[in-house]
Amino acid sequence: MLFPVTCRADEGLEKLEETVLSTKHIALTVNEELDLHTRLIDNLDHHVDLTGSRLQRVQRRLAILNKRTKGGCSCQIKFEDNVGDALPG
Repeated sequence: MLFPVTCRADEGLEKLEETVLSTKHIALTVNEELDLHTRLIDNLDHHVDLTGSRLQRVQRRLAILNKRTKGGCSCQIKFEDNVGDALPG
């Protein structure tokens, strides 16, 4: 009489094993995706730092240029030239 109970328990354990394996595969896929996103964010962070440094150099150049021209019109032209140099292309 214990045989049907044992079979049902075995079936339940097999279903549980399938669920655990499926969950494991999903977790591994999510982990791979998170690793990819982490690398992408790190790469973006690096490029943001580079662009920030470039913009700081341009701002310093503009400040010097502004002092030399005493705020004249030629500053706008130089600003556009320098901003183009600072932005990645």
